[in-house]
Amino acid sequence: MYENREDKKISVIVPVYNVEKFLEKCVDSILGQTYKNLEVILVNDASPDNCSDICRRLAEKDSRIIVIEHEKNKGVSASRNSGLDIATGDFIGFVDGDDWVESDMYEYLLKSLIEHEADIAQCNWYYEEADGKSLTQLVKANEIIVHDKHTALHNFFLGTDVSYSLWSKLFNRKVIGNLRLNERYKRSEDVLFIYHILKKEATIVVTNLSKYHYVKHSESCISKFNETFFDNVTVAHFMLQDVGKESKFRASALTFFVECALGTIGYIQKNNMFKERYHLLRKDILAYDKEIIQDKDFSQKTKYKVLLLKYCPIIYNVRARILPYYEYEYKNNDRNSKDGTYEY
Repeated sequence: MYENREDKKISVIVPVYNVEKFLEKCVDSILGQTYKNLEVILVNDASPDNCSDICRRLAEKDSRIIVIEHEKNKGVSASRNSGLDIATGDFIGFVDGDDWVESDMYEYLLKSLIEHEADIAQCNWYYEEADGKSLTQLVKANEIIVHDKHTALHNFFLGTDVSYSLWSKLFNRKVIGNLRLNERYKRSEDVLFIYHILKKEATIVVTNLSKYHYVKHSESCISKFNETFFDNVTVAHFMLQDVGKESKFRASALTFFVECALGTIGYIQKNNMFKERYHLLRKDILAYDKEIIQDKDFSQKTKYKVLLLKYCPIIYNVRARILPYYEYEYKNNDRNSKDGTYEY
């Protein structure tokens, strides 16, 4: 199967909005891939800058480019869904319009996916400034880990090596099927999408080689704390409830939810915003305090933070304001639609 990989087409979906400074470099990096059997779907989400003209100009130069124009701004999830609806590739990748990729990224991911008979392949990435200065390479070692249906979801919840991002991955089209991103969420929509794929008992091969360049700039989605950050908690709580109390993934799902909620409390305290949400978040966390304290699968660090929040909230809040906090990268029932797709 590996020898015939050149026959497989990869569809790369690129949401486009307010990225005119970065878009051409992004698309050139995809078109310049060592793996040539590609289609590049540019979804212009009614961008108010010159992105529409750039998309059309690029499409005139390379027949592998398909341009979708939204008449009104719908958001990144809707843009990705529009791309998924017309994608013809055997495999699906996602690149944000302000990022760029190494020239061998998709050849490497496809090779990894096929050789390990996985449903998803994931690479590492660089953070870098808009001027090209690299901020970090998360891991330097060249290692490969294959997660089966028993470990993939567990490691996803814990964030140990299965990341929450779509753009670091290549998906077998079959594992996506009719699944689409939930357009109601502005954050963590990709987390929920990946969760539902892994819940199908999908396997994933993870490599530590960095092939994707995440460009951080003033308009990046992780740059500003705003109301959409609460989508992170909503999605985390949904997944916790969806997993259920008897699941073997219960502890890891609860850890994900608690750490997400605690992190959002940190944002509230540091930015002195949305103070009215603090008490609701604290109540949501403490609804699980007994389960957390009594379960040996929870770390002592998590137990300490929950106990401090419960019995010494003033001290916890001071701690949250002083200590550094990290920025999240990630981030109802299934409902059938007329075209056969479904949301979660």
